[in-house]
Amino acid sequence: MSSKVSQPICDGYRFDQFEVRIRAGLLLRDGKRIKMEELPFQLLLVLLETPGEIVSKETLHRRLWGDRIFGELDNGLQVATGKLREALGERAGTARHIETVRRRGYRFIGQVEPLFLSPPETPAAPGEASADSAPPPGSESPATPELREAGRLSRLRSKPAFAISLVSFLVLAVAALFFYQHLRKRSAIGSALVVLAGFTNESGDDSYNGLGLAFQVKLEESPYLNLVSEQKFLRQVPEPATASLQQLLRGCTSLGGKVLITGQILGQPPGYEIRTYARSCSNGSLLTSQTVKAQGRDMVLAALDQAADEMRKDLGEPDASRQRFNMPLAQATTSSLAALRAFTLGEEKRANGQEFEAIHDYKLAIDLDPQFALAYARLGTIYSNAAETTQSAEQFKKAFDLRERTTDRERLYIAAHFYSISGQTQRTIEAYELWLSLYSRDDLPNNNLAIEYLDLGEPEKALGFARTSAKLDSASSLSEAVLARAELETGEQAQLQSLCNDVQGRQGDSAMLHESCFLLAFLGKDDIAMQKQIQWSRGKAAESELLDDVAWVAMYQGKLSSGRSLFAQARQAALAQGFAELAATIEVDEALLEADFGYPREAQTLSIDALRLAPESVGIRASAALALGRSGNIALAELEAAKAAAEAPLNTILNEAQLPSIHAAIQLQKHAPQAAIQILEPVRPYDKCSALNLAPAYYRGLAFQAAGDPGHAAVEFRSVLAHHALMPDSPYIPLAALQLGKVLRQLGDSTGAASADRQVQDAWEHADPGFLPLRKSLNSKESIP
Repeated sequence: MSSKVSQPICDGYRFDQFEVRIRAGLLLRDGKRIKMEELPFQLLLVLLETPGEIVSKETLHRRLWGDRIFGELDNGLQVATGKLREALGERAGTARHIETVRRRGYRFIGQVEPLFLSPPETPAAPGEASADSAPPPGSESPATPELREAGRLSRLRSKPAFAISLVSFLVLAVAALFFYQHLRKRSAIGSALVVLAGFTNESGDDSYNGLGLAFQVKLEESPYLNLVSEQKFLRQVPEPATASLQQLLRGCTSLGGKVLITGQILGQPPGYEIRTYARSCSNGSLLTSQTVKAQGRDMVLAALDQAADEMRKDLGEPDASRQRFNMPLAQATTSSLAALRAFTLGEEKRANGQEFEAIHDYKLAIDLDPQFALAYARLGTIYSNAAETTQSAEQFKKAFDLRERTTDRERLYIAAHFYSISGQTQRTIEAYELWLSLYSRDDLPNNNLAIEYLDLGEPEKALGFARTSAKLDSASSLSEAVLARAELETGEQAQLQSLCNDVQGRQGDSAMLHESCFLLAFLGKDDIAMQKQIQWSRGKAAESELLDDVAWVAMYQGKLSSGRSLFAQARQAALAQGFAELAATIEVDEALLEADFGYPREAQTLSIDALRLAPESVGIRASAALALGRSGNIALAELEAAKAAAEAPLNTILNEAQLPSIHAAIQLQKHAPQAAIQILEPVRPYDKCSALNLAPAYYRGLAFQAAGDPGHAAVEFRSVLAHHALMPDSPYIPLAALQLGKVLRQLGDSTGAASADRQVQDAWEHADPGFLPLRKSLNSKESIP
C-alpha cells in the first residue's frame, strides 16, 4: 500500500515587501523585524487566511476575543486595526493592504503567497518512528516548538526574535549605521519610562492653573508612551513647579525614567505661548521642544493640543497612533478653563487620599460645564467608594451618556465603571481586560480587576492584579489599599504588617488601607494598633467607615451594647457628611446581625429606617429584605425582594446570591428547610462574595441542621470558618462555630465539638452577660438563632 503524503502546514505568508512568520510571531519588512503587539498580529493572520474576502466583525470578535461581547467597547477592533495599519505603514485614508468594508468588516487586499518553510513530511510506516516526528503532547522539546495553525489566537506570548549579530553591523556603511541607530533610539522611547514633571503657569492668570492636567490627559491618551504616575513623581519632588531643573532630573532618574517632560504657558500679548520640553533624565540634554502660539484665550487649549501632538511625534509615536488617539482637549475634558481648574483641585485632593473632600470641586466643575464627562465619572467613583451606589449610578449614567466627549482611555474608564456600578460583573471584567489589551502599562485596570475579584470573594485572583497595579504605580494610595486588602484576605499577614508599619503618621492614605490595618491588628489582638487606626479616622470624612468596622468587631465579640452604640455613631458620622445611603448601609449591617443574633424587633426597626433613608437604593432594598426575612416579617421581605429584582435584572450578585438568600431565609421562617437547601444550592459560587459577609454557607448549615442532617450542616459551618480571612470580623464566624459544636456532638465527635466550643469562648470571652446567643449556648438550647 502506498503511503499518503500529508498536506503541508502553512508556516507564514508573504505579500509585497512583508513576510509573516507564524511560529515565531514575527512580521518582517525587507527582512527587518517590525514590532507589533499580539492582538493586531493575530488580526493580520485571520485576514491573511482568506485574502480578498470580507471577514465580518462578528467573526473577528470571535477569533480575537472568543465568544465574549464587549458591547459599547467594540471600538477595540477599530483600535487593533489601527495598530495593524500603523505596523504596515499605511497612512490615514489609504488602504494598501487592509480595507474597511463599512458596516460589514475588513478584508486583506493584494496578492498573498503562503510560505512552507519546512518541506512536507512522509509519515513513517506503522510501527516506525521518525527522527523528526513531533513529540507527544506535554513533552514538547525547546528545539521543536509546537506549530500554531494560521489565524489561531494563541494565549502565549510570541517567542522573541534573535537579535541582529554584531557582525552584521560591521558590514553596514557608516551612514546606514547612524540611520538605524537613530531609528532604534526613537522606537525605544515607547518602552522607556517617561516622567511628566509638571506644567507651570507663568501667564499671570490663575485661570490657567488647570492646564497641567489637560497636558497630562493628552499624554496619557497615547498607548505608546510609558508614563510614570504623577503621584509617584510628587513623592520624589513634592513641589515641581518651584524645583530646579537638577532636582527634576534627579527625581526622574531615581524613578528609572529616561525622558523628562515639562511645559509652561506664558503671556505674550496679545495672546499666549505654550512651550513644552523633553529632556534626557541622565544628563538633561534637550531631546525636543515645541513652541506654539495662541492668539487669544479661546485658542489656548487648541495650542496645547498641537504642542502635545508634536511632542508625541518627536518622541517617536507613529502617525497612525497619533491620529487614532488624538481627541481634542476641549472635547476630551472641557472648553471651560474655570471648570478645568476646579477639576484639577479635585484631582489633587483625590491623589492625596482626600476623595470625599474633592466632591465639592468636581461638582463645581460640572456646574461650570455640564458636559464635563470625566467630572461626572470621578463623582461616580467617589460615591461608589462611599457606598452611595444610587448617587454613583446616577453620575456614571451621565458620564456614560457623554462618553464620546472623552479620550479612548477615559471612555474605557467610564464604561467599565458604569458596568460595575450596575452590577454586571462579567461585562465589567471584560471591559477591564479590553482596557489592558490597549493600555498594557496602565495600573487602573489592574487595580479595578483586583477590586472586582475581591467583591466576588476570589482574593487569590485579586492579589496578582493588585501587585501589578502597585508595581506600576507604587505612589497610588488606592493601589496600596487594594493590595493591603488582597494581602489580608489571602493571609499574607507579614507583608501587610510591613505596609501598616510604614503608613503610621503618613498623609494621603485611603480609608480602605487603614481598615485592613485595623482588621490585621484585630486578628493579632493588638488593641494599641487598633486604636491607632481608629485615631487616624477622627475628624476625617472616612470616620464613619472605620467606626462601622469597629462596630462589627464589637458584634463579633458579643459586645452587643457597645456594638449598637458604635453603629449609631457610624451612622451619625455618615449623615453628617451627607452620605444617607452609607448611613442606611450601616443600619442594614446592624439589622442583619440583630436578626441572626435573635433580636427580631430591633432588626425590623433598623431595616425599615434604612429603607426610609435610601428609598431608591437597590442594594439597601435587598439587604433590608434579607434582615426582614430572617426576623420574621415575611410579607415586607417578599415585597422588597420583588422590587429589587425588578429594578436590577442585570445585577449579578443581587440575582445570583442575595435574592436566593432572601428566599431561603423566608423558607427557614416557614419551617421549610429542604426548600431553603434547594434554593441555596446554586448560590455556592457566590458564597464568599463580600456583599453577604459569609452568610450563605451559614444559612445553608442552619437549613441542614433544621432538616436533621448534622453531617452536611457541619460541612457548611466548617466552610464559614475556613474562609474567615475574607472577613475576619464577621460575626457569622463565632455563630458558625457555635452551631458546629452542636452538630458535632450529635455526630459523636466530642473532640471536634470541644474545639469549636473553644473558638466560641475565645470570641465571646468578654461578651455582654445578656448576649442572647451566648445565653442560649450556656442554657444548652438547640434552637437556631
